[in-house]
Parts: sequence; structure tokens; C-alpha cells
Amino acid sequence: MVFVAAKPDTETGLQAFDFPLVYIKGEAFNQPIFGCNHLAGECWPACEGGGPSGTLPPYTYKLFFLIGGVGTFLPLYFRNLAMQRQAAREEHGVAQLRNPADLPTGGGQAFVDPNDPTRVFLSQPVDDSQRLDHAPVYAANYGKDESYEPMVPGRP
Repeated sequence: MVFVAAKPDTETGLQAFDFPLVYIKGEAFNQPIFGCNHLAGECWPACEGGGPSGTLPPYTYKLFFLIGGVGTFLPLYFRNLAMQRQAAREEHGVAQLRNPADLPTGGGQAFVDPNDPTRVFLSQPVDDSQRLDHAPVYAANYGKDESYEPMVPGRP
């Protein structure tokens, strides 16, 4: 799960934060009487010495829902969290991975339409029979470095 800031933090330079779902523990959705709904929990760092059996402590986090979106986010979050934990159980025999090197790489991607953030588009694996057998051919107004070049009248 990756969160990307609308603009980088000026003090720390933080631009994005990645939460490996198999390293999350103690998650809880809170709906306080005063204040914003938020998802809280802990996540171990995915680096040397991180993870449940590492020497580094987990980070505590709170994700605040300032402008709604909780009805869309929570079902996806808890479903994906359960799927990742089940996959870790099946592959490694544990609910959470112990070693950062065991983290899955090249996992699925999700895309959100900025004009309609209530819809999340997930990428699906592609069968080899559906893959292109050649590199894409770009239009004539794209250079060899695949950068756009304005069309010039009379040039193909």
C-alpha cells in the first residue's frame, strides 16, 4: 500500500510512504466523536533489521480520512490485508513475513482516476498469449527517444 503526498513535505522531503501489507499489525478503524475517522496500526520497516523478527521497532501510524472515502478504502484495505496474510501463511507458514527479503516484488498495481477517486482500477496479470510480440510503434511525431515532437506540416 503506497501513499503519495500531493506535494512533498518541506521539512522532511517526504514524498511517499510504502506499507508492506504483510508487515502491518494491530490495525484498527476508529470513529471518534470529535475528530476525523482514522485507521491506526503499526508497520515494521522493510529494511535490514526490519520485519517482525528484526531488531527495529514497528512504526505507529494513523491515516486520517479528512474528505471521506472511507467507504471505498476500508473494504479494499481489509480484503487485501487478509489476502496478503493468507498468501504469507500458505507460502511461508506464518501470517506475517519475517525477513524483508521475502517481501513480494512486482505486485499488482492500482490506479485511481483523480476526477473520480471513488473508483480504483486494479491491474490484472496478462497471459503470454495476450502480450505484444513486438515493441509498440509510435506515431510519426514521436522521436526515436519516444519523446513528443510537434507535427510539422508536409513531413510524414
